[in-house]
Amino acid sequence: MNPHFKASKTFENLHDKYTIVDDVWEGTEAMRREGNTYLQKEPKETSANYQMRLDRSVMEPVFKRVIMQSVGKAFTKPIQVDGVPSSLEPLIFNADQSGTSLESFSKDILNDAIKYGITYLLTDFPVIEPNSTLADERLAGAYPYFVNIKPTQVLDLSVGYIDGLAQLINFRFFEEVSEYDGFTTVSQYQVKQFSFDESGNVSYTIWREDKNGNEYLYDKNIIRNMKRIPITPVYANKISPFLGEPTLLDLAYLNIQHYQKTSDVDVALHYGAMPMLVIKGMKDQIDPTTGESTNEIVISPNSGFHVDSDGDVSWLELNGSGISTYMQNINELKASMSLLGLELTTPKAIHETATGRLLDEHTKNSILKVITIDLASSLERALWYAGQYMAEEVDATVTIDTTLTVTPDAGIENVLAMVKAGILTPSQALKEITERRLLLTNPQNDESIN
Repeated sequence: MNPHFKASKTFENLHDKYTIVDDVWEGTEAMRREGNTYLQKEPKETSANYQMRLDRSVMEPVFKRVIMQSVGKAFTKPIQVDGVPSSLEPLIFNADQSGTSLESFSKDILNDAIKYGITYLLTDFPVIEPNSTLADERLAGAYPYFVNIKPTQVLDLSVGYIDGLAQLINFRFFEEVSEYDGFTTVSQYQVKQFSFDESGNVSYTIWREDKNGNEYLYDKNIIRNMKRIPITPVYANKISPFLGEPTLLDLAYLNIQHYQKTSDVDVALHYGAMPMLVIKGMKDQIDPTTGESTNEIVISPNSGFHVDSDGDVSWLELNGSGISTYMQNINELKASMSLLGLELTTPKAIHETATGRLLDEHTKNSILKVITIDLASSLERALWYAGQYMAEEVDATVTIDTTLTVTPDAGIENVLAMVKAGILTPSQALKEITERRLLLTNPQNDESIN
């Protein structure tokens, strides 16, 4: 395989996890497309019966719903950007050269950060002419733009420490670009690699494949004015500098298990909802119109059966006890998924003293709040890189309202609602409430209660 198109071992392992969350995000269509990967074929089950079962199975989009609701909570109020020079103001309204506002672009960034645990914000600049100067580019109205590089695109990266900070030394990813061949748009896959050398230069190289599938160097250049690779990580679940893994991978696995369990119940109901006729010792039946003997069975109020003296006719009907157990298990899975979803906005209580007195609401953080604050910082860094392209010092401030990213009251209401729906038992609910420190004490351990 062409070396520049091959992922490193680290990213091969991460891509396996990213594929899972991508499939769960896509939902039912991905589950059906991937077939046996998520819904295993049973022993001795025919291909036709398996396909029928697969076509009837539907995934409830819990994983996707949790992420979308979380992003909505983080952007209930408009994003605020201050300190942007006039040369970069177009970025506010067209952040990606495709007409996407910075606010909408930021929502997509947050969505992918939560989904994959990380995403990468590239600050790029359009190519005007090979030998154009900054003055030429300003005259042409060119300005930097942002690109969201999903971790599923990344093939490899390396990190070094410069001035005591972790910095990218190399970053390699694949992308799809559109080119015009006459009146036809042609999609072309290529690999782009950013490098930082010892002299302090930032350069890029682009690799493509020819008609025979062999890679070749398509383009290379040194990026003017840039002293660092202009890629900013947006973390949600950091595992090491510039690396992350899916934030809600456990929820994705539970969503898959819920899909499998509901598929099993659907099959049981499909085959067990109707009773089955059981006949013991049946004699040949005589057709009254022809007088001929036949083994054909006709079920109607106007027909009957001739059986031997020790024969019997009865109905075999499912009593439902097995399905009830399965449904209880499905409800428990729903409860687990709901609680995992709440973890994003559950407050991390900070104690002022050993007495355990909780601080005011504004001093509490949640996972979602921390991610949102990090997103704002990453956008500020990306704007700083944009200033480097324009040879301007940029000290922009990005503010994203985090009021609804911590929801302790909603947390307890959701837990109580699950008790009412029979998803949680009262003892399970009490455990969840006390672990979230929504009660100062656990009544089960209070010796003053008789």
